[in-house]
Amino acid sequence: MATALGGALLLAVLATRRGPWMPDLARNYEALFWGAAGLLVLTGVGNLGALGVVPARGSRWGDLFAVKIGAVVLLLALSMARTMAVARARGAPSRFLRVAYGCTAGLLAGIASLGVQLAHG
Repeated sequence: MATALGGALLLAVLATRRGPWMPDLARNYEALFWGAAGLLVLTGVGNLGALGVVPARGSRWGDLFAVKIGAVVLLLALSMARTMAVARARGAPSRFLRVAYGCTAGLLAGIASLGVQLAHG
């Protein structure tokens, strides 16, 4: 989570500055992001498997879980679009990068918050 969230926050801030290094930095982050995202999803699936039961909708825990899964799916879908835009553009506009990485950071922070709530009631 530190790599995915910290990197997105850093890139959102750095995108406010114009520099020839930004496209390369964004492409490098994309590779790190997908590795981190894969590990996070696998960890979540492992934790769910260790729990042994999918929470029922209608309960607080079940509703939070459904929101978290929806947020993860949304994050992955938006991240695919972001990654394709970064890969295709030689120099993506800094406003696009600022918004894209800011949204990524916001979604990741929300997902982490939901995970803490689910783990600690």
